[in-house]
Amino acid sequence: MKKLIAILFTLVLVSTACGLGASSQTPIVVVVTATSQPVIATPIPANTPTKIPSPTQAPPPTLASTPTQVPSPTPVPVTVSQFEDALIKNGYNRQPYGGDSGNTADVTLRPGITGYMYTKENVYEPIIVYADGYVRLEVLDDKKATTRADHMELKLKVLDKIFPADFMTELRKANDAYNQAANWYVTGKPAQSWQFTDFWKTQEGQYNVSNTTIGSTPVAFSLWFWQIDCPDGYFCWMNNFAGQEFEGQTSFIFYNIELNIAP
Repeated sequence: MKKLIAILFTLVLVSTACGLGASSQTPIVVVVTATSQPVIATPIPANTPTKIPSPTQAPPPTLASTPTQVPSPTPVPVTVSQFEDALIKNGYNRQPYGGDSGNTADVTLRPGITGYMYTKENVYEPIIVYADGYVRLEVLDDKKATTRADHMELKLKVLDKIFPADFMTELRKANDAYNQAANWYVTGKPAQSWQFTDFWKTQEGQYNVSNTTIGSTPVAFSLWFWQIDCPDGYFCWMNNFAGQEFEGQTSFIFYNIELNIAP
């Protein structure tokens, strides 16, 4: 920078000197600014991509927890002892039944197993309870379904005291359905039949059997036919059925509900 100013200054002097003696002219002075304005380079901004924040991911909705299902309590099975206590408390009388004596279908079906026959309103309509848990509720198969229903309801009211309410509701529904469809007589081939060569020439048969299960209790509905003959020349009566005296042949049809409970 200093060298450039000195050279320019010399040129000015030389030009002036040469002009001496010449016509007078106004000297022209050219001033050269040696210092240029510095250009400040603006740095190119780095091409840094603007980081776009990721959208906040909403957490999945919290599902309402399913309430823990409390398992239904296992029903306590009704026992023979409970069943018999309920019958006695409700005014039923009893007498031994079953075993190996006599020629009946019960003896054939349940050899050696004893039980009791319980009666109350009508000696012709007993409740039979065996020691192994087999129970049979019997009513006479009247021509009217309403009469059969009324007589069976007297027995079901005893069961109300020992069986759960939901069981009794289902038992009544099944009983009503069967009772409405049942006849007051039997016909055709029985599901089971028995004929004995005893003094009474006993005949029995089980008809129109309908099996179901309520809860864990097996239940069956059926019509039970029973017939005996009084030998010629005899006048007969029955110890079990008071007032039943006859000659010749007599028969009954029972409307039955059968249950199997705990011994």
